[in-house]
Amino acid sequence: FLHFPHQLIPFRPVDRNGFSSRSRRSNTVPGKLHNIGWLQLDSEYKYHKVHRGRDIEYKPTKSILHTIATHSKGLDGFNPYYSCIDEFHAATSSDVYNVLSSGMGMRENPHLMIITTAGFDLSVPSYQMHNDCVDVLNGLAEDNNTFSMIFELDPEDDYTNPEVWIKSNPNLGITVRKEWLQDQIKNAQNSRNDQTNVLTKNLDMWVNAPDSWIDDKYIIQSMKEFPQFDAGEIVSYVGVDLSSVSDLTAVNFMIKYNDIFYMDTHYYLPEQFKMQGEYNKQKFVEWYREGYLCLTPGNVTDYNYILNDILNYPYQIKAVYYDTYNATQFAISGTQEGIEFVPYSQSVGSFNKPTKELERLILQGSVVMMNNPVTLFCYRNVQLKYDMFGNCKPDKANRDRKVDGVIAQIQSLAGYLLEPVAPSIC
Repeated sequence: FLHFPHQLIPFRPVDRNGFSSRSRRSNTVPGKLHNIGWLQLDSEYKYHKVHRGRDIEYKPTKSILHTIATHSKGLDGFNPYYSCIDEFHAATSSDVYNVLSSGMGMRENPHLMIITTAGFDLSVPSYQMHNDCVDVLNGLAEDNNTFSMIFELDPEDDYTNPEVWIKSNPNLGITVRKEWLQDQIKNAQNSRNDQTNVLTKNLDMWVNAPDSWIDDKYIIQSMKEFPQFDAGEIVSYVGVDLSSVSDLTAVNFMIKYNDIFYMDTHYYLPEQFKMQGEYNKQKFVEWYREGYLCLTPGNVTDYNYILNDILNYPYQIKAVYYDTYNATQFAISGTQEGIEFVPYSQSVGSFNKPTKELERLILQGSVVMMNNPVTLFCYRNVQLKYDMFGNCKPDKANRDRKVDGVIAQIQSLAGYLLEPVAPSIC
């Protein structure tokens, strides 16, 4: 990470031998700038002064160029005007980013820059930030304070095709030789490790071992406004993925109308929710403020609050399909209110048919979802888990990668598919 608290002015650092060899970071900025020709600038040290081997002062304005470590410990109190974080994909948390960003509050026109290639861990904050920027560019979110420039291949591109390399290498043929890149890609075709490195570093493609389930573009295309339904004719199939204690809960209301499947997915978290991964926690707080999820009272999931929302849904409910784990009282209470609750097995075999059917319907454009970034977040996290017979169900690589919304949608569709003659409003 590089941190520029005020303004960056051309300078000439002292010889790298003047810095302590015990501190790797103390040589990082001055040493590299010395090597690339900054020696010619201010050779008499008229305007610049080096402090402690790692701070460079611009005397006329008392501005400081300062390098910091990759952790946030001891960073509170900074008041930067400009900060630059390099290779953000390597950061496992957003702690340093948060400290630098919050420290700019007193500046009239601060600038926080992030420069990074792609990486191979989709749970890191950089990947989430990449997706946020893509959402803004696609019109799914609004952020007038962020300028994003992303050079990457399109999902459908063949990375071995030289014609597409320019997309992720705008300086191809100038700072990156085409012949060199061609050799790298040729080697990558014979080695999985080399392939990961080339895809992330040279073609700026995020990869995380298993392939993602459904490409973003199909989920984004499916997010549209719902038509006006006639409440007297509509039947809703409800899928519920309850959290065990204090995690994300998803409830999906599915309606089939004119051969289109409409997915209205609601999300819930307890007010005092705890979540691994600071960046994920911040995103859920933002989504709550934007109205994309509800916070229920207390520090554990309030099933009565969720049940009340189901009871108040404006359309007729055919049945609620739910996972029996930790949901006995929830189902009893709902049944007492006159709604049929149907337990749905979480086995791979039970999920196989509705999972494949949902994929088919989405790819052919027969699914419409409420525009909700939490749903997109869930789809991005899905990896398919297979059994020895080829049956599959959505899974997640770790607890941070929530898939609850997808599970709830599949259970809604499963309930519809269980009908002897699946009803449809035409």
